[in-house]
Amino acid sequence: MRFARVQGHGSLSEDGQSISLVVSLDLGARAQIVRKESVPWLPFGPEGDVAWQIDQYTQETIGSVLAEDGWEPISGDSRIARIDDGLYHSESYIVRQMGSSAGES
Repeated sequence: MRFARVQGHGSLSEDGQSISLVVSLDLGARAQIVRKESVPWLPFGPEGDVAWQIDQYTQETIGSVLAEDGWEPISGDSRIARIDDGLYHSESYIVRQMGSSAGES
């Protein structure tokens, strides 16, 4: 069994219609980008909340992209350390990978 941390990061496009999204999987010894793309602004949720939008896309990534590789969420941390790096950040999620693929990279 392996554990990792997943978090989304991004910024709003100049036209306000899309988000530049990056979702990373931090395995401790190394991190990898599992999703990097421009995604549309979701037509629901809190108005103007970019961090919420990024969080929704991060959850979607866990439930689709990472799930295909056997990762499943086990907890989330809403106590996000606010980083002044010019980006918006999702919650940080802990995921685990069980089974025969746990030893594979």
